[in-house]
Amino acid sequence: MALRYSLRALSPHDESDLLLDEINNHRQSMRSALVADEFQVPWSEVVEHLKRLGAKTLLIQRKVLDPDFLEEHQAFYAKQHRDVSRKCTRVHAFKIECPPELPEEATETDRVKEILEFVEKAAQVSDAYLGYVTVRPLRHAPVGATVLPPEAGAQLTVVDAFPMYIAGSRFEVTGAPFLQQDSAVGACAQASMWMALRAMRRRHGNAAYSPAELTAAATRYLAVDRAYPGRGGLTIGQMLDTVRFAGHDPLHIRLRDPLTPATPAEEVIRMATPYIDSGMPVLCVLTATGGGHVVVALGLKPVKTKVFNVQDEAKTQGNGTLKFEPASNWIRGFIIHNDAQGPYSRLLSKASDGTADYVLEDTCSLVVTLPDGVYTNAKEAQLLAVKCLNWGMSILFAQAQLPAVDAPEVKVVLRPILCSRNGFRQWARSDPNLDEVVRERYRTYELPPNVWVVEVHDAAIYDPTDPKAQSRYGEIVLDASADPQHADSHIFTSVLSDLWPSKAATLLAGVFIAESDDSEGALDCFTIDAGQPGTRILEPWAD
Repeated sequence: MALRYSLRALSPHDESDLLLDEINNHRQSMRSALVADEFQVPWSEVVEHLKRLGAKTLLIQRKVLDPDFLEEHQAFYAKQHRDVSRKCTRVHAFKIECPPELPEEATETDRVKEILEFVEKAAQVSDAYLGYVTVRPLRHAPVGATVLPPEAGAQLTVVDAFPMYIAGSRFEVTGAPFLQQDSAVGACAQASMWMALRAMRRRHGNAAYSPAELTAAATRYLAVDRAYPGRGGLTIGQMLDTVRFAGHDPLHIRLRDPLTPATPAEEVIRMATPYIDSGMPVLCVLTATGGGHVVVALGLKPVKTKVFNVQDEAKTQGNGTLKFEPASNWIRGFIIHNDAQGPYSRLLSKASDGTADYVLEDTCSLVVTLPDGVYTNAKEAQLLAVKCLNWGMSILFAQAQLPAVDAPEVKVVLRPILCSRNGFRQWARSDPNLDEVVRERYRTYELPPNVWVVEVHDAAIYDPTDPKAQSRYGEIVLDASADPQHADSHIFTSVLSDLWPSKAATLLAGVFIAESDDSEGALDCFTIDAGQPGTRILEPWAD
């Protein structure tokens, strides 16, 4: 019996195409010559990404029955005349050195011992494992289900930990799943939806669906072309139906007509940032002269000094104007998985990346894969928060027995973030700067499954690149399952008087307002005695 495992050193000078031929045992043939070079781009970028991560050894595992490819095989390849193997090869990457190559006369027992010793050694090193790549037996789409970590420092928000067992040893990799489009069973939309839904599967308890199953769901009621081969792409309506099929509630944000020239980069970032910041994958539907495409945004590229100068304002109760700016002003682009290019790519503005095939301005629509039961969107949550902030401000000055003012003296940044109730409570438990009474209310009050937390920051010191920056002067907590038009979203408003330093700071630390538990809907309102400016919420979802 042939040994299923083999070890291979990965050198910085290894050429990706030769490595792929070696793994898949490809030989030069007419079929190899007819496959376009562009289909090898994702594999090449995966190899380069592994080199950047410091991979030194590849453990090659053959004859793997990958569940996603088995579904693809049944839907399409099993019907072909020429045999296509059902089995894949899985390539595991490690940071530790590869053992010396055994001599040709080494027995199978010697080789088995070498493999097991390497696996045992790797299992003892906490950061040795760098993830895996599933290599499909397809020349035009070799990269199957893949999980690799991002490079150090990347602000990846859509992320999960994936266990992997090798010869009885358990390893784990934290990252976002990647998949190359296989046009036999689905276009870029299906690949992007697979990546988005697989990243959220364990977090929200949804089932895992293969690209073939997503294609079947998308074309169940409307098929603009044949379901297989799935080269025709999907309409927005089909994408929304597929997300619903997978147990999520899709939110479609239309930015412009696909035929109009361009979308301002700041508008794309402004509309998508609250969801990506909350750990929700966002499908970016792109149109450019080269045709349409779909990528999935999984993280943000923040900067210390703001890139944009979007300013918003809202009328206050005293007919004044509360001016604020969105946290997206400090975001220059997104970290994306692009099935045609590779994992952990970037989507920036044309001014920042004018040579890219697609840029932010090419985005015509966004599709957000929300958890079921989130009925208030980020824009609505922000508008509600402004009203609650103004309301809390008036109560603050009434408590301090001071004349009301129309707006804070500090320039305000609003950062909406969607949290699970357990994630919110874990943050409240760990934040040392919360007033103790506020902390107790946050941890014990009956909450809906998901809440919008709209943080209020001081624009002068707001820095999304520094998780320790103490710029948060309060937060408004809203029921994400409420209908915002019914005015029943408010749960908490907590505001420190630092926003109005010349009048209230010397008298009161702040004010806290909570909806009462009684059926009358009364308010619990009291002053904050010891609250301090705090940091932003970094983990909106509980483990």
